[in-house]
Amino acid sequence: TTNFVQNVNLVRALEGELARTISSISNVENARVHLVMPRQRLFTREQEEPTASVVLKMRGNNRLNSNQVLAIQHLVAAAVPGLKPIKVSVIDSQGNLLARSAQEAVDGG
Repeated sequence: TTNFVQNVNLVRALEGELARTISSISNVENARVHLVMPRQRLFTREQEEPTASVVLKMRGNNRLNSNQVLAIQHLVAAAVPGLKPIKVSVIDSQGNLLARSAQEAVDGG
């Protein structure tokens, strides 16, 4: 397999493991994690930073508190080299924004 295929498989595996870990948090029924890991470019100083988004399906009408949402951001960031917690967006399956990335805040999102 090529490096590209290996990298895609690695990202998918990481997304799956993170989703399973997040799903183990009480009141979270299911989680999906999407990672955007830009390719590293040689001979350039400006590298794009990785970002992530997490979609949570909650059990019943349960909600997470702000500390739990922050913990999810830190968990995802700790698993991805160069990913900052502020670059992890978290929403619920109803489309409610629980934590937005820094870029969305700057853009007025």
